[in-house]
Amino acid sequence: MPLTANKLFRVQISDDRLVATLSLNGDVPPASISVDEMIAEVGILKIAISQEGSKAISEFAEALNQQQVPEPIVIAHGTAPEHDQNGKIQKLYEQQDTPKTDQPPQDQETQNVAQGSDGGDAVHSKSHYDRSCFTMVKKDQELVRIMPPVSGKDGVDVYGQAMARKLGREASIKLGANVRLEGNVVYAATGGKVECTHEKIWVDEKLEIPNDVDFAVGNIDFEGEVEIHKNVLDLFKVSSRSNVTVHGVIEAAEVQADKDINALGGIAGKEKGRCTAGNDVNAKYITNGHVRAGNNITVRSEIVHSDVACKGCITADHGEVAGGHVVATGGMKVKNLGSDRKSTRLNSSHTDISR
Repeated sequence: MPLTANKLFRVQISDDRLVATLSLNGDVPPASISVDEMIAEVGILKIAISQEGSKAISEFAEALNQQQVPEPIVIAHGTAPEHDQNGKIQKLYEQQDTPKTDQPPQDQETQNVAQGSDGGDAVHSKSHYDRSCFTMVKKDQELVRIMPPVSGKDGVDVYGQAMARKLGREASIKLGANVRLEGNVVYAATGGKVECTHEKIWVDEKLEIPNDVDFAVGNIDFEGEVEIHKNVLDLFKVSSRSNVTVHGVIEAAEVQADKDINALGGIAGKEKGRCTAGNDVNAKYITNGHVRAGNNITVRSEIVHSDVACKGCITADHGEVAGGHVVATGGMKVKNLGSDRKSTRLNSSHTDISR
């Protein structure tokens, strides 16, 4: 702790050099001292005494002249540096943050809020089926902006010396597949599912679902190819501008693909599901389904009690077509028409298959 010129006073400087405190060196005040003498005493330490500090010194000297031992006083304040703010990555797309549960909402009150308790406008526009856990983006959509550091300000210590601020770090992010950088903005080079970590951003052209399409996944509307490794459950919707492949069963769900639908586990529509493909539909079987294809429909086993139509050929080499309504403008290749042959309606090539 430094002492003044004649060692009458002590000056304590805080560790951060932002506060200077003056106190008496010892317990016996001097016989007489003026304010100017005190300031001169402190001045040898080259402390930048503030206006408030000069006023405190005046009161301190007055107390000493009355033979009092005053409390320590603050004679100088520094200004702390304002450090730069680091650059950051600003997300420009809407981030999905949906609880991952495969169960529907349990309480009726939640349902009422979603639907409007009086049957009027809904409080929430999205149903529980529409709350996807994936973040989809379109081609040329802005994804993130790389923000520069924000400058702060240098500080000043009690000696009047500059205190350098910490400089901000530039933000950076690695570019993965299907993104591009223009200026300080990263864009999607194609539509798909965006993934962003602290270090990297990319867009997946293919969406893979390892489990069922259920409430943990929500409805899917995807630009690229969709592959589902289990089932598409009742009332869910899957739409793709490319192919949809389902390794499990398509239940009473709505599946649409601009290209092919591959139902490797079959289609069990329960008279409510609809499958529509711009090109081919390939399935293990079709039961109680509504299926439309812009080209061919091919099944490995049977088509039973279904409404099926295509502009190409219907093929069921190893099974039967029984019941329902069948339209094939390119003809049919089936093992047999099955036991319900009389109830199976076959239409000519002039029949409209869009319905």
